Amino acid sequence: MDRRVLVVLTVIVLLQNVHTCKKSITTVSGNYAPKEVCSGKIIFEDNFDELDLNKWNHEQTLGGGGNWEFQWYTNDRNNSYVKDGELHIRPTLLADQYGNDFLYSGTIDLGKEYVYSI
Repeated sequence: MDRRVLVVLTVIVLLQNVHTCKKSITTVSGNYAPKEVCSGKIIFEDNFDELDLNKWNHEQTLGGGGNWEFQWYTNDRNNSYVKDGELHIRPTLLADQYGNDFLYSGTIDLGKEYVYSI
Protein backbone atom coordinates (compact mmCIF):
# COMPACT_ATOMS: atom_id res chain seq x y z
CA MET A 1 0.00 0.00 0.00
CA ASP A 2 1.27 3.41 -0.91
CA ARG A 3 2.55 5.35 2.11
CA ARG A 4 0.46 8.42 1.22
CA VAL A 5 -2.73 6.34 1.11
CA LEU A 6 -1.90 4.92 4.54
CA VAL A 7 -1.33 8.42 5.95
CA VAL A 8 -4.62 9.67 4.46
CA LEU A 9 -6.54 6.69 5.88
CA THR A 10 -4.96 7.24 9.30
CA VAL A 11 -5.95 10.93 9.26
CA ILE A 12 -9.53 10.03 8.26
CA VAL A 13 -9.83 7.53 11.12
CA LEU A 14 -8.41 10.04 13.60
CA LEU A 15 -10.79 12.76 12.41
CA GLN A 16 -13.77 10.43 12.86
CA ASN A 17 -12.80 9.91 16.49
CA VAL A 18 -12.58 13.62 17.27
CA HIS A 19 -15.13 14.56 19.93
CA THR A 20 -18.13 16.12 18.28
CA CYS A 21 -21.17 17.02 20.29
CA LYS A 22 -24.56 17.61 18.77
CA LYS A 23 -26.17 19.62 21.56
CA SER A 24 -29.19 17.86 23.08
CA ILE A 25 -32.47 19.58 23.91
CA THR A 26 -32.34 17.65 27.19
CA THR A 27 -31.49 19.73 30.24
CA VAL A 28 -29.95 18.35 33.41
CA SER A 29 -29.07 19.72 36.81
CA GLY A 30 -27.48 18.58 40.02
CA ASN A 31 -24.04 17.73 41.33
CA TYR A 32 -23.55 14.80 38.94
CA ALA A 33 -24.89 16.49 35.80
CA PRO A 34 -22.41 16.66 32.94
CA LYS A 35 -21.21 20.08 31.83
CA GLU A 36 -22.16 19.27 28.24
CA VAL A 37 -25.19 17.21 27.15
CA CYS A 38 -24.72 15.63 23.74
CA SER A 39 -27.56 14.05 21.79
CA GLY A 40 -27.43 10.25 21.97
CA LYS A 41 -24.87 10.14 24.81
CA ILE A 42 -25.30 8.77 28.34
CA ILE A 43 -26.21 11.50 30.83
CA PHE A 44 -26.03 9.51 34.07
CA GLU A 45 -24.87 6.01 34.90
CA ASP A 46 -24.81 3.95 38.07
CA ASN A 47 -23.79 0.29 38.05
CA PHE A 48 -25.06 -0.25 41.60
CA ASP A 49 -21.93 -1.82 43.00
CA GLU A 50 -23.15 -0.10 46.16
CA LEU A 51 -25.96 2.32 47.00
CA ASP A 52 -24.32 5.73 46.72
CA LEU A 53 -26.31 7.89 49.14
CA ASN A 54 -24.72 10.99 47.63
CA LYS A 55 -26.54 10.22 44.36
CA TRP A 56 -29.70 8.54 45.63
CA ASN A 57 -32.10 9.46 48.41
CA HIS A 58 -35.66 8.70 49.35
CA GLU A 59 -38.41 11.18 48.70
CA GLN A 60 -40.11 11.78 52.04
CA THR A 61 -43.67 13.00 51.72
CA LEU A 62 -47.33 12.28 52.28
CA GLY A 63 -48.13 14.06 49.02
CA GLY A 64 -49.24 11.15 46.88
CA GLY A 65 -46.94 11.47 43.90
CA GLY A 66 -48.89 14.06 41.94
CA ASN A 67 -52.38 12.60 42.17
CA TRP A 68 -52.62 13.38 45.89
CA GLU A 69 -53.96 10.02 46.98
CA PHE A 70 -52.77 8.83 50.40
CA GLN A 71 -49.23 7.56 49.93
CA TRP A 72 -46.53 7.84 52.55
CA TYR A 73 -42.97 7.92 51.23
CA THR A 74 -40.45 7.22 53.99
CA ASN A 75 -36.67 7.05 54.30
CA ASP A 76 -36.44 3.31 54.87
CA ARG A 77 -33.66 1.11 53.47
CA ASN A 78 -36.09 -1.83 53.52
CA ASN A 79 -37.76 -0.12 50.56
CA SER A 80 -34.63 0.27 48.42
CA TYR A 81 -31.29 -1.46 48.54
CA VAL A 82 -28.54 -2.81 46.30
CA LYS A 83 -27.79 -6.52 46.09
CA ASP A 84 -25.56 -8.30 43.57
CA GLY A 85 -25.20 -5.18 41.40
CA GLU A 86 -28.96 -4.60 41.15
CA LEU A 87 -31.13 -1.88 42.65
CA HIS A 88 -34.14 -3.35 44.44
CA ILE A 89 -37.18 -1.16 45.08
CA ARG A 90 -40.05 -2.66 47.04
CA PRO A 91 -43.09 -1.05 48.60
CA THR A 92 -44.05 -1.73 52.19
CA LEU A 93 -47.50 -1.47 53.70
CA LEU A 94 -48.24 0.81 56.64
CA ALA A 95 -50.39 -1.93 58.16
CA ASP A 96 -47.37 -4.24 58.36
CA GLN A 97 -45.48 -1.68 60.43
CA TYR A 98 -48.23 0.15 62.34
CA GLY A 99 -51.19 -2.25 62.35
CA ASN A 100 -54.50 -2.23 60.48
CA ASP A 101 -56.00 0.53 62.63
CA PHE A 102 -53.28 3.07 61.79
CA LEU A 103 -55.51 4.87 59.30
CA TYR A 104 -58.97 5.11 60.78
CA SER A 105 -60.74 7.84 58.84
CA GLY A 106 -60.82 9.36 55.39
CA THR A 107 -63.03 10.58 52.57
CA ILE A 108 -63.70 9.12 49.15
CA ASP A 109 -64.85 11.78 46.69
CA LEU A 110 -66.58 10.23 43.70
CA GLY A 111 -67.46 13.58 42.20
CA LYS A 112 -70.38 15.93 42.75
CA GLU A 113 -72.91 13.10 42.83
CA TYR A 114 -71.73 11.23 45.91
CA VAL A 115 -69.26 11.62 48.79
CA TYR A 116 -68.56 8.76 51.19
CA SER A 117 -66.84 9.25 54.55
CA ILE A 118 -65.48 6.59 56.87
